[in-house]
Amino acid sequence: MVIGNRQEKRVSQCKCGNVWQWLGIHSAPGGDFYHTDIVGYRAIWQSLCVHDLVGKVVWGLVPEDDPALNLLLEPKCLNRKVSDSLWLRVVDLPKMFSGSGYDTDGECVIEMVDDDLCDWNNGRYLLTVSGETADVQPSSREADLTLGPQGMATLLSGHSSVTRLHSVGWAEVRDIEHIGRLDALFATRFRPHLSVGF
Repeated sequence: MVIGNRQEKRVSQCKCGNVWQWLGIHSAPGGDFYHTDIVGYRAIWQSLCVHDLVGKVVWGLVPEDDPALNLLLEPKCLNRKVSDSLWLRVVDLPKMFSGSGYDTDGECVIEMVDDDLCDWNNGRYLLTVSGETADVQPSSREADLTLGPQGMATLLSGHSSVTRLHSVGWAEVRDIEHIGRLDALFATRFRPHLSVGF
């Protein structure tokens, strides 16, 4: 199903199946919801909710930053359950840095520590971002940010900010006054999401 706005531009798409009997009578399975703006997102839900035989919509593998929590007066009615879906292990740290997208120019010396499985990742790297280019070089400078494998994967996936990782002890920041700059450098527009199981 594709829903358009007033100018007939495609703003959202929803892949739904037929009513699944094993979900119980009057249940509609949600599929993959894609939207480019909040108008499209609301249109998807309005379209699903107008069917008089649908008592509930079941949607699994929902992104953590899905807007439904902010649109409902009572978000608890979503019966939201959080579970693992995406596991990430950084195998080649320099390639991960240089292949990531950045919205902010900046420079940072990052140190990876305690990576026993991929010990070639351990060390300091100077990350320089300018425009759409990210350059990564080994460095002997003092680290601005120090992380272990768990913190590094969480940061580079966009799941958590430097501030969050620092507050839970997964990141060491040399100068706390620069934590906002580090947050901006590694910020992502969306949280990580895996829409299919593996």
